[in-house]
Amino acid sequence: MMKQRPMLLIILLLLVALTLTYRSWVPPLLTVQDPLQKTDAIVVLGGDYSGKRLAYAVKLYKEGWADHLIFSGGVLQTWKSTEADIMREQALTLGVPNQAMYLEDRSTTTYENALFTLNVIKAHRWNSCIIVTDWDHSRRAQWIFSHLYRKAGIRVISAPLLSESRFPPDTWWQSHLGTKKVLTNLIGIPYYWLRYGLLGWT
Repeated sequence: MMKQRPMLLIILLLLVALTLTYRSWVPPLLTVQDPLQKTDAIVVLGGDYSGKRLAYAVKLYKEGWADHLIFSGGVLQTWKSTEADIMREQALTLGVPNQAMYLEDRSTTTYENALFTLNVIKAHRWNSCIIVTDWDHSRRAQWIFSHLYRKAGIRVISAPLLSESRFPPDTWWQSHLGTKKVLTNLIGIPYYWLRYGLLGWT
């Protein structure tokens, strides 16, 4: 890992420079949106405190794209509850029955989201899922989930928030938080590549 750090630093600096100069290429680079298909479960990733991911996932659930919801997210630093617990409570207020929801409440990273949620899916012998996250996180999430789930024969559909996101693809640079979020996910791609050996571009 020590030998890889100079290369990682160069990649990060190039990403930052290109991102600030050519804003329009960022959404196609970071976004994976697959055609919706009926699946066994919708996996909602933590990391969104606005509730927009949850609302979008519940919308997909009510439209019949899956019969189950899995909420993935561990303990928040400033909360006693896990992100999964909080999403479950919010989903109940939106009319989702308790028996349709499952919790993965240990993960603190995208890789752990995929790894620990895989246990839930395998336990119920499901073979497909929809991943709900923001557009700028969808490339990395789809990359990681597909890498782990392909080995188990589980089909992954990426259904990110676009215009529903707090930082839509066409205006993400107009806020400090949106810019920070995009840069974090750009940095996350080479980081996960080097740390977990996730090769290829899907």
